[in-house]
Amino acid sequence: MTIPRKIHLELNALITSECEHLQVVWVYILDEPEAALSPTRQLSVLSRMHQLVKANSQFIIATHSPILMAYPGARIYQIDQSGINQIKYEDTEHYQVTKAFLNNPAPMLAQLFSD
Repeated sequence: MTIPRKIHLELNALITSECEHLQVVWVYILDEPEAALSPTRQLSVLSRMHQLVKANSQFIIATHSPILMAYPGARIYQIDQSGINQIKYEDTEHYQVTKAFLNNPAPMLAQLFSD
């Protein structure tokens, strides 16, 4: 069966209400949802995301938040001059900078505030 034919049959099933075999999947597209959120609220977002994922939802998120990137099993993509590439959580700049700062802020602050 060709793909256009399959799409036609599935759309026909939707239109005629014969779609018991189809499953509703919600896709949420979020652009920097952490922008106005404290770290605690970002954790709340992760909790709600998890509830929705268990109900077959999917998320596409543009974020700089290492908290949101930490969602278990998330596929993380980095966009740079070489294109779009999948990257491990621990290899993201956001994770590395945050970890370095939280582990020992003094050297980073000294470098930032040097004349």
